[in-house]
Amino acid sequence: MINDARRRRDHQTVLFIYEVHHFSKTQQDALLGAVEDRLVLLVAATTENPSFSECLTWPAVVTCLGFPAVRPSMRRSGRV
Repeated sequence: MINDARRRRDHQTVLFIYEVHHFSKTQQDALLGAVEDRLVLLVAATTENPSFSECLTWPAVVTCLGFPAVRPSMRRSGRV
């Protein structure tokens, strides 16, 4: 996938990974270079809290912009 993104530099490659916390540290590190070089736009989802767990490597956490998903019922009740 990263090699394909290199060949198609004239197009933005978007990579979506569901449950990214299942990726090993080596796999995360391999993707990080492509993200930093802007070869891919990484959109990832996890059910773990990336700020307080060991599910993501520290370089991945500080490179990312996180958006917490909150159930609509929690918003209405004011618990957010």
